[in-house]
Amino acid sequence: MTNVNSFDTSLHRSLVLFFRLAMGWTFLYAGITQTFIDPNWTAASFLAHTKTFHVIYGPIVGSSLMPLIDFCIKWGRWGEYPTLAPRY
Repeated sequence: MTNVNSFDTSLHRSLVLFFRLAMGWTFLYAGITQTFIDPNWTAASFLAHTKTFHVIYGPIVGSSLMPLIDFCIKWGRWGEYPTLAPRY
């Protein structure tokens, strides 16, 4: 008798694949938009209007770190793509 895991069905695998592709597309779209389509994009407006941890993020907006933060956000997204292989 085999032990059948309820999470090892074709429906589960299909849903995992769908959500991984959806997340990959989301990160790809955001990265391409911020890097190539709108090269003047900056995180300054987002950081200036944060409600949570505004004491930390607010002062960063006017600092000399903003170009570094923008660079890390734009180019750091390229490493966020989920793989299609499940990680167990």
